Amino acid sequence: MANVLSRQKLKPLFIGFGKQANEYAKVLSFLKIQISAVCVRNLNKDKSKIDRFKIKHRFSSINKALSTNTYNCVFVFLPWYTIDKKIIQILKKTKKIIFCEKPIALSYQKIKKIHLISNKYNRNLFILYNRRFYFTLQFLEKNIENNMETEIFIPEKVKTLIKSLGKKIDGKIKYHYSSHWIDFFKFLFRSKIIKIVKKKENYLVLLNKTFKKKKIKINFFYSEEGRISALFRSKKKIFKLNSLEKLYEFNNRKSMFIKKIDETTMNKFKPGVFNLVKDILNKKFHRFMKIDQLLNDYFHLRKLPH
Repeated sequence: MANVLSRQKLKPLFIGFGKQANEYAKVLSFLKIQISAVCVRNLNKDKSKIDRFKIKHRFSSINKALSTNTYNCVFVFLPWYTIDKKIIQILKKTKKIIFCEKPIALSYQKIKKIHLISNKYNRNLFILYNRRFYFTLQFLEKNIENNMETEIFIPEKVKTLIKSLGKKIDGKIKYHYSSHWIDFFKFLFRSKIIKIVKKKENYLVLLNKTFKKKKIKINFFYSEEGRISALFRSKKKIFKLNSLEKLYEFNNRKSMFIKKIDETTMNKFKPGVFNLVKDILNKKFHRFMKIDQLLNDYFHLRKLPH
């Protein structure tokens, strides 16, 4: 794997070419990396997008694309409701490293099957949780202290998502979106979910990392109002997240929060994607979500209603 994923030799096959694929394609183009092959259901419909990135090898059949020698790694960018229907086929068909957009599965039973197949065929499979690569998270990793009190709030907008994606997303939001938000804090604390407890209308997501012998608690609830927020407080420092993209530090002299990081202005690409691709090129895979980690998340996320 180390010899395959170098800047000079990287030859990606994109399966699917929707919005997410386009974001990754822009980063690869900026880094002077040519997408080697693409597979989409309707080549005529996507011709202009494919032409824009000058992709030479074009397929409308996943099996045919995977059976060629046109690529040395695979990026899966299929629609959210399609990935878990196709990923097993992909795992069985190729030995190359696979980077898969979320949600890789829409049920605990399905992710167990994907996990089993991945292990059986000894595949290198990584899920693209791009928020693990945020500058906000990296800043907190370096500056957060063990004695900090932590408050985390995650409102999930069910009605908004159903309006945007259709009724079929209800019951699957926990795997497509909620898992991503929770994973940001899981990864920050190098922890895992140990329990989800319902308290009135809210849920407490308990992580096994301890500060002052206290488990980290994520207050998770369903609301159309507000954004994800978090406060990290010690006697000397206070950091605040307003959404996962914006981080502030309290300035004692000015008695106000000063913005430290705004992901949306760090570069011209979708937040997290540039850093993610750089880690692939530098063969740094410790930040990537692996299927066995996500299996534990899904086991607990089953308790959420949406």
